[in-house]
Amino acid sequence: MPHPAPRQNSMHKMNVPDQNLDGITPNSDPMNQPTRRLGIRRISKTVLATISILLVFLLVIAASVYVWGRESSEPFAYHALQRVTVRPSRASTQGGLPAEKDANHNPKAPTVEFFIDFACPDCAELDEILVPTLRTLQRDRQINVQVHPIDFLDSSENDHYSKRTASAAMYIAEHEPNRLLDFTSAMLDQKFQSTHANGTHLSNSVIQQQAIRAGVSPSVAKHATDGTYDLYVAKATKYTTSRRDLFVDVDGHRRFSTPTIAINGKLWQYRQLSDIHDVPDALVSSIGLTKEQAGTTALPSIGAHGSALPIGNRASGWKTGFRKPGDFPTEPVSADESEEGNHTAPDAVEPMKSDSEYQTEIHFLG
Repeated sequence: MPHPAPRQNSMHKMNVPDQNLDGITPNSDPMNQPTRRLGIRRISKTVLATISILLVFLLVIAASVYVWGRESSEPFAYHALQRVTVRPSRASTQGGLPAEKDANHNPKAPTVEFFIDFACPDCAELDEILVPTLRTLQRDRQINVQVHPIDFLDSSENDHYSKRTASAAMYIAEHEPNRLLDFTSAMLDQKFQSTHANGTHLSNSVIQQQAIRAGVSPSVAKHATDGTYDLYVAKATKYTTSRRDLFVDVDGHRRFSTPTIAINGKLWQYRQLSDIHDVPDALVSSIGLTKEQAGTTALPSIGAHGSALPIGNRASGWKTGFRKPGDFPTEPVSADESEEGNHTAPDAVEPMKSDSEYQTEIHFLG
């Protein structure tokens, strides 16, 4: 009796590949295994390289923010100003330029500091109204005057006018300090300044001309625009604009703005006045003089170190932003009515006539 063939296990007939630990089947192409591993390694390296680049980028940003914040800080800016070697010899440690000779300085009198940018229209208006009173008080040694010309409105778009004029003011302060206020007023003359505000390029020779009109000697005027104090202007601007003790409210923000006045080193809040034409009398009162005492030998009661006296109960909040002469409101205005910043409305500048002497450059200094 024939014996039946033994039954084979059905599992032996099934061609089911065994799985190895790498997920690669025994029948797989062996060449694929290193290729896949190489691909994985390449992807890993790409991811790591991307992460590394991102980390470096973030570190660069963090370092830049740190350096910018450090350089913008008041202490750092102050020390940077002190390190400038080419500087006006009579400048204060805070960058103020005495507007009188040493012989005319009164150590018992208060010091009035005038912070300006020669491209600032508001500075021109305040200069026209206030400087005659400053001259009177200075002439009789009732006050000492310091001018702080800065260039925070400077840019390549305005041909670095602020820097060039501020540097010129420093040169004049160094060589003919008794002409500094004359030069300042000449540069801030509203007719002259509006020429620049309307887009006319004012070359160095035009600045020299204006200096000579102000009484500066031709030899000093010729070299005033050489850029001798450009670096000092830059450092003085950085420091001045970082001084929180000079910050004022501008459109709801605390920041530096021109024009600014300080008395004995402390901010004088002239913006509390409702009318700019009240500033001269208010300043006389704030240093401790009566109107009748201005221009006499009377010494201001606050002396050389006292704080300015309160301005008093006057309407507050005159409008910031450029205005034409006589265009100051007599009533307080809201923040919504004020322009952005103090110097952003060149369209409000009254255009010059075509025959103006300031629109024709006369190159006579060579």
